[in-house]
Amino acid sequence: MKKCLILMYDLVLNDENIFADKPATVRETFGDQMGVVERLIKILMAAGQELANPQLWDTRNYTLMILFRIFQVRHPLVIKHQEVLTAHKLALAKQLQVCEVDH
Repeated sequence: MKKCLILMYDLVLNDENIFADKPATVRETFGDQMGVVERLIKILMAAGQELANPQLWDTRNYTLMILFRIFQVRHPLVIKHQEVLTAHKLALAKQLQVCEVDH
């Protein structure tokens, strides 16, 4: 799955150079078709269940970067998934408040 996320990130990051006449084609397609955003949200939530697992850091990172690039061209998707993304953000903040070095 990690290699697929890396490929997807490369596509959304460089989609301006893929189709010169319509530079956001990849992000628009990922945002509108094939259930990509919904699947990315599921991947993020699954990886978010194990925030202490460093092996899932890349999964969360690439997933969030892909979602960010899609949300740049598909703003309504942010509102649609705001609750889930906010819950993930709060879980991250909670995890950061508990620092093993401080105990």
